[in-house]
Amino acid sequence: MKKFNTSILDNDFKEKEEYLTKLEIELLKKELLNEAKARFLERNLPYSLLDCIRLDSLEELDSSIEILEQEFLKAVEAEVSNRLSTYEPKITKNYNQDPFLQGLNR
Repeated sequence: MKKFNTSILDNDFKEKEEYLTKLEIELLKKELLNEAKARFLERNLPYSLLDCIRLDSLEELDSSIEILEQEFLKAVEAEVSNRLSTYEPKITKNYNQDPFLQGLNR
């Protein structure tokens, strides 16, 4: 009886198994990315921040979105406060020259 060279079959099997594992990981990341996009849409977060989150697992996705949302809202609030605190409205001393008031008098 002739003996088969099983090492060739083992190598072929390992290569296919590695390829399938890579495909599964890519599919999982795509699914997590789609889930992240849906959650960003729900929370009104910009898609440009998608690169800042972890796509390793659903738990890490949730955690990183929570942290990102908190930091994003802090930054927005700080900028809004800064802009509102530095705004000084112009006060016109001569009301006759105010184009808005002149428009109301018509």
